[in-house]
Amino acid sequence: MRRFFRISPWLMLLQGGVVLREHWSEISREDQDLLWQMMKRSKGRRNHLSDHDRAEIVRIAKQLRPITLARKVALGSRKRK
Repeated sequence: MRRFFRISPWLMLLQGGVVLREHWSEISREDQDLLWQMMKRSKGRRNHLSDHDRAEIVRIAKQLRPITLARKVALGSRKRK
């Protein structure tokens, strides 16, 4: 029984990756490219982004539907093909 709880965080992380990939594929290719360009240009640092870039990141992040994503990870549900 203890072993299950040790493995559980890894399973949750794996489930999170699978669900995130599903949500990521729902975003348009242009938005994906734009987000990668901004992250590459800023090297992942928020203070290297302009206000417009930050607003664009928020817009794209909302398309990921973070609440739904978190719910799917916590409950272990995802799309079945």
